Amino acid sequence: MKRLLLTSLVAASLATFATSSHAEGIAFITDVKGDVTLNKTRAAIMSALDKGARIACTRDCVVGVMYLQSGKEYTLKGPGDFQIGATEVAAKIGPPPAVRETQWKIKPATVIAAQTASASIRMRAVGAAGSAEVSDSGAYPSKTNVTSLTPLFRWAAPKTGESVRFELAAKDPSRNFSVASTLSASSASYSASTPLAVDTEYTWAVKQGAAVLVESSFRTLPAQAVEHLASRKPSESAPFSDRLVYAMTLKDLKADQDARDAFGKLASERPDLKELAALAK
Repeated sequence: MKRLLLTSLVAASLATFATSSHAEGIAFITDVKGDVTLNKTRAAIMSALDKGARIACTRDCVVGVMYLQSGKEYTLKGPGDFQIGATEVAAKIGPPPAVRETQWKIKPATVIAAQTASASIRMRAVGAAGSAEVSDSGAYPSKTNVTSLTPLFRWAAPKTGESVRFELAAKDPSRNFSVASTLSASSASYSASTPLAVDTEYTWAVKQGAAVLVESSFRTLPAQAVEHLASRKPSESAPFSDRLVYAMTLKDLKADQDARDAFGKLASERPDLKELAALAK
């Protein structure tokens, strides 16, 4: 009974949390450190912000706020009480926020997609007594969109020392594209020698004799999305919020495996932000 009650309470809390962030808003939270409230409730990373929203924080807090249309990011430091304006954040109490220009222009749907996915994953984890979700068995790319036209294929190395056969083909036979290669069993990767076509579904397999070790599919993104991601991809040393927005963009484009990797790196850097850990699963 106690476990059932706990599950219900957490699920209800997450449902409310997800619903509250479904408003499209004009900005969203890119970072949260310390004791921070948003309209008198706990502030969470990636929460959408409407005009007039109030953010209050104590002495040691830091909050990042990015505007969707302009890409401007404001850093709020406590103690303070701040209000979200149409184009900037105003300090009602405390020091004025620092502002940074970024290259991002974010769609409301991108914020909603990341926040919804985080809440959904956390709710499923509660229903499974907190056990981690099991992802695919190390195969990449598998049932996902990919950001690169020369993806690095990965799979679990076979137990025996025999060579394996890698096969890649366009799902649509009219495209007349297929490649195959025999690889050393010690190798767990294969890189296509020529770029793949944009907006195309592919199938691939790894075989060892009669055994099929991997059999899966993936889809390349449209040309505009590939170019956009390539121009926006942040370096490992880029600000936290730039890497967060990039991961959110990957999630919105259904490049799920790439998004999990990106959120995983962020989660290891910021274990206090449970929303990131959920999206890394």
